[in-house]
Amino acid sequence: MIYGLSFSQSTTINSNTTVNASSIPVGNNIIMDSGATLNMDVSRMFGSLTVQNNNSNNIADATIAGIGTSQFTTVVLNASANGNSNRDRGIRLVVSDVAYLRCETLTLSGNRSHLINILGTIELTGLGEPIQSIGWTSFQIGPASTFIYSGLDQTIYNDDYHHLTLSNSGTKTFQSGTSAISGNLTLTGSATSSAILGLSVGGNLSILSNATFNAGSFNLQIEGNWTQSGTFVSGTSTVQFTGNSSKSIQVTGSGGFHHLSILGSGTVSALSNLSVLGNLTIAAGASFEAGNFTHQVGRDWNQSGNFLPGNSLVQFTGSNSGTIQVTGTGGFQNLSFLGSGTKTISSTLSVSGNITPVSGPVVLTGANTLTLQANREMEITPTGSLSTSSGRLILQPGSQYINRSTSNPTLEMRQTFTGQKGWRMVGTPVSTTYSNLTAGLETQGFPGSSNPSLQPNLLWWDETDKGTTLQGWRQPTSLSANVPAGRGHYFYVFNGDSKPGGGNYADVLPRNIAVTGTEVNLASGVFDFGLTFTPRTSNSTQVSGTWTEVNQADEGFNLVANPTASVIDFHASSGWNKSNVDQTIYIWDPTEGDFLTWNGTTGSLGNGRIAPFQAFWVKSNAPAPILQLTGNGAKSLLSTSFSGRKSTSSPPVLELNVAGEGMRAQSFITFGPDGMEGADPKDAYQLESLGEDWLLLYSFGSLQTKSPLVINHQPDLSAGQNRIIPLHLSASRKGEGFKGAYLMNWKLPEDWDPGLEIVLMDHIHKKAIDMKKEAFYTFELEAPKSPISNSRKTWDGLATPQAVIFQTPYELGESEELDGHQLNARTTSSSKPKRPFTLYIGAFPQGEVEYLPDLPKLFPPSPNPFSQETKIKFFLPYEETTELGIYDLLGQKVGGFSPQKYLPGMHEVEWIPAAIDLPKGIYVIRLATSIGQFTQKLIKN
Repeated sequence: MIYGLSFSQSTTINSNTTVNASSIPVGNNIIMDSGATLNMDVSRMFGSLTVQNNNSNNIADATIAGIGTSQFTTVVLNASANGNSNRDRGIRLVVSDVAYLRCETLTLSGNRSHLINILGTIELTGLGEPIQSIGWTSFQIGPASTFIYSGLDQTIYNDDYHHLTLSNSGTKTFQSGTSAISGNLTLTGSATSSAILGLSVGGNLSILSNATFNAGSFNLQIEGNWTQSGTFVSGTSTVQFTGNSSKSIQVTGSGGFHHLSILGSGTVSALSNLSVLGNLTIAAGASFEAGNFTHQVGRDWNQSGNFLPGNSLVQFTGSNSGTIQVTGTGGFQNLSFLGSGTKTISSTLSVSGNITPVSGPVVLTGANTLTLQANREMEITPTGSLSTSSGRLILQPGSQYINRSTSNPTLEMRQTFTGQKGWRMVGTPVSTTYSNLTAGLETQGFPGSSNPSLQPNLLWWDETDKGTTLQGWRQPTSLSANVPAGRGHYFYVFNGDSKPGGGNYADVLPRNIAVTGTEVNLASGVFDFGLTFTPRTSNSTQVSGTWTEVNQADEGFNLVANPTASVIDFHASSGWNKSNVDQTIYIWDPTEGDFLTWNGTTGSLGNGRIAPFQAFWVKSNAPAPILQLTGNGAKSLLSTSFSGRKSTSSPPVLELNVAGEGMRAQSFITFGPDGMEGADPKDAYQLESLGEDWLLLYSFGSLQTKSPLVINHQPDLSAGQNRIIPLHLSASRKGEGFKGAYLMNWKLPEDWDPGLEIVLMDHIHKKAIDMKKEAFYTFELEAPKSPISNSRKTWDGLATPQAVIFQTPYELGESEELDGHQLNARTTSSSKPKRPFTLYIGAFPQGEVEYLPDLPKLFPPSPNPFSQETKIKFFLPYEETTELGIYDLLGQKVGGFSPQKYLPGMHEVEWIPAAIDLPKGIYVIRLATSIGQFTQKLIKN
């Protein structure tokens, strides 16, 4: 016998005795007298537990202590008077702060006081009501206690709790007396529970995997974290996060919130995507940290507190209407509008990130504004709309906006002028006046401008004028006139330069402009650029003794502008109707000091995308040209700064670059089945520079053409066919030619035929550079002075642009005919310098690369002297009929070859004078061409 312990089928722990569980056999029933303590030094399963008061006339405690888990089938509190009605003989079961009691049921017996004080954990595994619902004198739940309901269908005792865990499976039913859980509420296993009234949780609420919590129509107040990997059925409830501490919401399960309110003064941080079917409220003093997640809101957004958006996306969804009201701090990062319900913005919003897509109706009330920042996207889809009332959508410089809907919101389009003084190419993306378009910048030369008596600095081009080039330029009728949609302009910015008559211009860069209006809506109509093609006559004008047609080359050039608030792609597969229009666009880049070009596959622009406010040149090539925007297919959300996009069907490209004297230039030669030595739609012309200092590199289709090209689209290279391509380099400083040092480099097409020679002929230094073996070439060049129409002298700060197409200062060949009209028709002045370079593509006899001049050449025969036969080699820079003859010193013809047509390039013929008895002596070989005769001496042994 051990003191205080007796053995039978039951174990009794006597009053005021402490017994360790390790000394009690597994499965025994245990009876605890008043004052007894069961110390769970180990975890153990027993039978039933009966707690009784046999020794005290007052309420007495029986305690379960220790860190081990005690498990019983049932726990009974037996409190009876034992025949003495004057004695309470009540009993209180105490579960100490570290103890864990697990039982199926907790029931009462007797007619005296029944008390329980739970400081640790009690787990109830029985069905139905595992705790007797009536008869308790005191049901005391300690401030650190935990109640666990781990049976099947169970009724939760009608009281408030500290920590409450609902586990296992089955339905856990709350009663009306349970309205507060001061600690954590946890649902685990596959338990399902439903709220029957409002419930406050002072700690964390966790709905773990496979568990379900149905909130009904009640409010849930949470002061801790929300963790949900199970299912939350929100009903029409409101989940309110209250208190002053920081807390988090993490939802990886199913079911979102109905209404969600962030209250108190703490910060609630989202750790996952959130879905709110109804309203989301951030009250004054509270903060909501959205993280990098997507949050859906079905109705209202009420924000009088602080919103920390992170890199989140807030999506307004669903078929219900909603209102967005922001009076607190912090704006949206990314925003989208989905569903059919109208979302009304009733305050000014500035969104840091994207606003896309807008596929439902959005209304901007009053004078409120919505701002899209630089380099951010906003797309209104065909099912969406934006109504602005007296407000407006503000588009910052560089923002990317597309409206594909029939709605037509008021836009405030902003742009920044940067860099140095000089010309810009501009148009308007919205309906506005010249006054608004140029506000903050200097204008001159027309009524209402800042300086009406000075030379115009805002010009547009009238292609229909058949006079000289100067007569084709127009200025606005007045500053208050409306800017025609789609019209391009040259606009000179002075950047605070000196003003004629004293003082300085007030347009020091950078300078911001803002135009407000509506854009052309392409979902409800077609926009016609109104291109023209005006045939020019071949009449000439005499300038300084040289006859020159001053504007025939400008035939068909139209200066237009992007009429929309979106980037448009000139070479998009849809959205355009084009006829009799070249594929090339031209955009002046004041930073590079050059016109950038793109023909759909090749060019310095890198792509065909045209930004809002951007004007560009396009060339019509026949009468009745058509250029129309037909729908929104041409609009692009890709930035114009994107470069390197190449078509998968790009033709072989020879890229040429030259740099020197602080300037650089670029030119391209492409080869394709649709290419021509004459003009074709993929050519890009060298336009007259708008800079004061410039460097130009351009080629010509052949020796017979006279249009300078920066994209020269040639026919495919056929086997055995030589190609002669003139290459010019022009440079100017303040209208004067100068001597400079340059470096030219090139990139051959990747699939260049290794058996095909390509050689740069330097006619200045009489050198041949094998472009397959060398990647660059350095040289000096004294650039000739260009015609006066090309010089950018700026005595008064600007010069009116002259011809559209650049006029080369070098000598050219025959005139080029395009569509029945001659381009740049003129009689070449003999004083012009010869061209500096030629690209020769073809073969060399014996495979040896050698220098070839810019004129026909007859090479010395080989062998020489000869006895039986000799080979005669000659070079022709262009196709022509040529006669080759051999003569004695008396001028008598002794042999030769009949006149015949030869292709451009190197040729070699073999002469065998076997049919005649040719005496020994000296003879002359004579090559007769269209520009003269060339001779070589021949000796017969």
